[in-house]
Amino acid sequence: MIYDIIFAAMVLSVCIGALRFHRFRPFREVFAPFYAIAMCVYSVYGHWTNRDYILLAIVVALGILIGALQSARSEVEYRTRREGDSPQPYVRDHAPYILGWLMLFGVGVLMYYLVNHITPVSAEQARSIARTVWQSRQPWYMWALYGAAGITYYLYVNRRVKESDQNERPV
Repeated sequence: MIYDIIFAAMVLSVCIGALRFHRFRPFREVFAPFYAIAMCVYSVYGHWTNRDYILLAIVVALGILIGALQSARSEVEYRTRREGDSPQPYVRDHAPYILGWLMLFGVGVLMYYLVNHITPVSAEQARSIARTVWQSRQPWYMWALYGAAGITYYLYVNRRVKESDQNERPV
């Protein structure tokens, strides 16, 4: 029950944040993806199999596609907080960003089924698997998905920020 409440709060926070402009801070944008990659490596260090390398390639490819989707409609706008300050980039994400997070979670659940050769036979078993995928001790492929999607999102949005910066400033 508590995980459901936490999950609902996180989804609501992501949805609200995606619909408003927020300051684009490169450190904040890349910290979570690099943390996810470190957690992926940490969680499988020393006991990789050939199957894991193939799954990693698939998961990273899916993460890249989802990250590109998340950044598809991102808007960049330059704002100043006070007069005299230099303009800072602000980004607003739209529905594709929210859809991307839902897809990350859905792909994670499907990967759990595939990796563990499970076919859920009841709704309760499916909920249990979804909770396992969402918990803080997530499977390595979830960390890889988050990392690949996050870095891809950052690279696409950062490129838009730089293009927008060049277009707004006179040469």
